[in-house]
Amino acid sequence: MRIVVIGQAQFGHDVLKKLLESNKNIVGVSTPLSKNDIDTDPLSVLAKEENIPNIPTNLLKQEEYADQFINSFLPDLIVFAFVNDIIPKNILDAATIGSIQYHPSLLPKYRGRSAMNWAILNGEIQTGISIFWVDEGIDTGPILLQKEASIEENDSVASLYFNKLYPLGIEAMIEAVELVEKGNPPKINQDESKANYDPPFDEKYSQIDWTQNINKIHNQIRASDPQPGAYTYIKKRKIFLYQSEKLSNIFANTTPGKIIQNEDLSSVDPALFKNEYEKNLYKKLCDVAKSFTNIKIENDYDAQLTLLSSVKQELTNFFENVIVNDDDVNIKKNRLLL
Repeated sequence: MRIVVIGQAQFGHDVLKKLLESNKNIVGVSTPLSKNDIDTDPLSVLAKEENIPNIPTNLLKQEEYADQFINSFLPDLIVFAFVNDIIPKNILDAATIGSIQYHPSLLPKYRGRSAMNWAILNGEIQTGISIFWVDEGIDTGPILLQKEASIEENDSVASLYFNKLYPLGIEAMIEAVELVEKGNPPKINQDESKANYDPPFDEKYSQIDWTQNINKIHNQIRASDPQPGAYTYIKKRKIFLYQSEKLSNIFANTTPGKIIQNEDLSSVDPALFKNEYEKNLYKKLCDVAKSFTNIKIENDYDAQLTLLSSVKQELTNFFENVIVNDDDVNIKKNRLLL
C-alpha cells in the first residue's frame, strides 16, 4: 500500500516516524513551503533525512504540482497529520483507497479547529480523538476509529493535548493505517443530529467576567491556555492568566467584588483555608502579584485573586516572564504552542 503523509510540525513528524518504524511504504510527503531558505519543519526535515520526496502543500492548487503529486506518488492512502491548508479535490481523489485524518474530539461533537477549547469551556469531563475519512466538509467524513480520554478538573488545552490527545492520536493513526491495510476498514457515518461546529476560539471568548461563578471562570482560563490566553484588566492594564486551579471552594460563598484583605493576610479568617499549604500558597500568590503590578491588593482586584487558582510548584517560573508597558501586562510561561 502506497502511503503519502500530508502535514507539518511535530505531530506530522511523529506520525511519519511511527509509520516508518512500522515498515509502512511511504512514497511521499507534503509540507508547507518554507518561508525562508532554512527548512525547520520537523516533518519536512525527517522526510529529507529519509530521502522521501516532498511536494509543498501550498503549491498543490497549481496544476503542475498537483500533476506531480498524483503521477509520481500514485497514492493508495493519504494520511493527514496536522493540515491547515485546504487540499484540492483532485488530490483527495488521487488516493485509490481514500484519505484519513486525526481530530481531537469524539466526532460529530466539536467539529472545527478549536475542539479542545470548547470542550473545556463547556465543562466536559470526557473527550477523545477521532480518525475519520476526509471528504469535502469540515470534519464531516465517516469515522474509522475513535478513542476516549478523560478531562481532569484542572486540565488545560495544553495538558489535555500534550499529555493525552497527542500521544493517543499518534497511536490511533498507526492503528488506523493498519486497519486500512488489512482491508474493509470501518466507515461509520456521523450522526448529524448530534453534530456541532464551533468557531475558532479567540480573545472574543477569553475575557473574564468576574461576576460569573468560579467554575465558569476556572473553565474559561483552562480553555484559553495556552492560546489565546484568558485575560482581564487591572487599572487599564491587560493581564493574561494561565494554569487555573480551584482551592477547595474557600471563597465559594463570597460575593464577587468583596474586599477579602487589604495588604496582608491579617484580615483573612484562617478558618477559610483547608490547610497550611493553601494559606501559604494564597499568600505567595498575593505577594507575587503585588511585586509585578506595584499596586496594593484591594477592592475588586482582591476578589479576582481569590478566584484565581494556584500554580503550585511552577508559580515562580510562571511569573518569571513578565512584560510590562503602558498598554498591557503579559504573564506568560514558556511553553510549546499548538
